[in-house]
Amino acid sequence: KDKLSAAKDKLQAAVTIWEKALTESNLNDKNARIDKNVTTALYVNLMEAYLWMDDFSNAEMNGNKAINMDNKYGRDARDRMPMVQWQKDRYNANN
Repeated sequence: KDKLSAAKDKLQAAVTIWEKALTESNLNDKNARIDKNVTTALYVNLMEAYLWMDDFSNAEMNGNKAINMDNKYGRDARDRMPMVQWQKDRYNANN
């Protein structure tokens, strides 16, 4: 396997773990293991993972979910969104 393929496999494994954790999300309970802040951070992680796997639609979707949570992690996602668009444009121009 080449390095790119191995990296994408590792990112996909992380995505699977994070998406499973999201099934436990409880936005209304501050004492929940996966509360609103953790949920938003998971969306940001998914956004970044999908970005580096060249899956820009899922990167944007998870980024928008984080932004809509309206907390500090949502602001992080908002700050990263231009990078997603830039990378998407760059990828599309070269493929």
